[in-house]
Amino acid sequence: MKYICNVSCAILLMISSSAVIAADIADDMNVIVENVGVLQSSTRTDEILSALDKMQSAAENAKKGIPNKLYGKADNAMALADYQQGLDKLIVVIDKSRQQVKSGDIQALKEDVKEMMEIRNIYHKKYR
Repeated sequence: MKYICNVSCAILLMISSSAVIAADIADDMNVIVENVGVLQSSTRTDEILSALDKMQSAAENAKKGIPNKLYGKADNAMALADYQQGLDKLIVVIDKSRQQVKSGDIQALKEDVKEMMEIRNIYHKKYR
């Protein structure tokens, strides 16, 4: 009887922790989306740089999690690496955007936002 209780507790803990991880990733993705909106609407360098910093932090945090679609699958190693690679691509574009904004080229941000959205669309289909 004690064994069944321990197994049940372990299963509940695993399920609840996967929900927390998924919620964390969802929160990170929401931060990214909200700040893309800032990039699209703002012309203030300080505001744009702050949005880029928040996006990078959220993308780096999301890399630590596992999307629900991959959680608990035995063969998820390659897919998890692909998921993290998508976030790495986003981080590269964020870094490029930051450098352009710091050098005064805010107009280049429009193309970067398009690239960010393309990355989002590709990886969102795969891992949402």
